[in-house]
Amino acid sequence: MDAEIIVSASPELKAYVTERPDDALLRIDHAAALSKLVLTAFTGSEPGMSPEQALDQELASRLADRKPGGVFAVFDGTTEIEQPDLRNRRAVGDVDFTLDAVDKADVTAIFAHLTDCTLAALKLGHADGADGQTEHVGTAVVLLDDQREIYSSSFHFGVARLSLAKPMTAAGIKRSATLAKALAKNTHLKRVALLYVESFRRETHPLFAFVAAWSALEGFIKNTSKNSKKRLQKQFEEIASNLNPSHKHTDIKEFCKLYKYRNKFFHEGDGDPSKQVLDNTRALLGKYLVLHLSTLNH
Repeated sequence: MDAEIIVSASPELKAYVTERPDDALLRIDHAAALSKLVLTAFTGSEPGMSPEQALDQELASRLADRKPGGVFAVFDGTTEIEQPDLRNRRAVGDVDFTLDAVDKADVTAIFAHLTDCTLAALKLGHADGADGQTEHVGTAVVLLDDQREIYSSSFHFGVARLSLAKPMTAAGIKRSATLAKALAKNTHLKRVALLYVESFRRETHPLFAFVAAWSALEGFIKNTSKNSKKRLQKQFEEIASNLNPSHKHTDIKEFCKLYKYRNKFFHEGDGDPSKQVLDNTRALLGKYLVLHLSTLNH
């Protein structure tokens, strides 16, 4: 199932939810393969073939080794940048390559908040038992010059991994699209979205995942409560009474249980966060994020 989410017009960012990310993975493969060619040249080793042949061989190897499966969120962002440094530009096959023409981190940082909001919304829109774990596959920064693609790379390399994921429903994607727009517009929830997404990353240690999830929940309460001077529990009680009055007692009870664990963990250093505690913290935050964002759309 393929679906498009329009996240932002400026900077322009679209998200594609797909099980067939071939075009996006090809860009990542191109970026990685070109970087490998440059590293080979700088280390003095000879590939024994022309750059074009080496590129084709590397792409074929990566394609043979890759067995993608599951659901992918593909982000396609476009923005204007200052004049890049293209002195090292070189044509390799159908594309061009240049080293350190732009700061890749600066370019990706432009979209960081919007991608966090979208990933958070995709989780919030599919609160149906899916584990919600995410894993970064790769990033490619591509410059356009008269419609010819120029891949810009640096010497910061990483490993891309793929894993299986539960299929997403059309209804869930539709909810996520609405939530992504609402979340992206609310800058006061910027850090909440960042921490919420961080708690799901596969590479995040469970201890830090709990810290991120709880910090996100606490940040949401403080940024949503009408009286930030009250104790955190009282603030949550007010939020629950406003957003979910028919089930507020159940939610307040759950919050108190988590808050007690949080205090014991932070103040006494007692216990390691269990998966259940982490899941319950994220679930409570996710529930109230959806409720809060839904009220903003009416």
